[in-house]
Amino acid sequence: MIVPQLIYSSLLPGVRFLSIFFITVFLTKILSVEDYGLWSYFISLSGLVVTIGSLNLMYSTQIFLNDYQEHNKKNIVSSLFIFKFSLTIALSLVVNLYIFYSGIFNYETFLISIVFVIFRVCTDFFFGILRALLLIKNQFTIFAIENISTLILILIYLNQINDYSLTVLFILATMAQLLSAVYGYITIRKYIYFNTFDFVSVKKFLSTGIFLIPFSYIDLIIASFTPFHYTNIFRIV
Repeated sequence: MIVPQLIYSSLLPGVRFLSIFFITVFLTKILSVEDYGLWSYFISLSGLVVTIGSLNLMYSTQIFLNDYQEHNKKNIVSSLFIFKFSLTIALSLVVNLYIFYSGIFNYETFLISIVFVIFRVCTDFFFGILRALLLIKNQFTIFAIENISTLILILIYLNQINDYSLTVLFILATMAQLLSAVYGYITIRKYIYFNTFDFVSVKKFLSTGIFLIPFSYIDLIIASFTPFHYTNIFRIV
């Protein structure tokens, strides 16, 4: 049982690297420098919002969640989801409104960015809970759906058109987040009740999560740096 879990865990970085690598290869050969910059900004901004808005609750769930009885986990997971979702969406609205009024995003991109964050925060939450529950195979699956479906949808679109629409690319990325979010919800739906919220249950996870925030920022910086790194390589070549 331990060996398959180790295999799935070890495959996660490879899936992320390969998906980013191939998406970058195709997009940098088709998109203009300005459009690729906007694409990278769109993706990185959502990652930043989700990371800050989560207050690192996913790390603390991996530490404490299995200390509770099964019937208590439902209340805790539901409360954590409502707290993280509400905080992240509120933060996303503030940040995206600032970006919109700064003239970086047009109205369509602004709306798509909000929807993208909605699905991405769900995916991020379900991914963390699956890891906390030691459902490593399911965790790998939701991660693979998120990354591979983005790649496949973009490739299908780019192979069928002569000219691209950046808005369509944003929508395809959002659809990939939707697919992974739906899978994640189906997998842990027995733990999610939208009419249950207990802040007392969240406090313990919140205090530990805030303490661990710097470590998640390091991971975010590494993940965000990769596409820019490969962009420079392929632009030079």
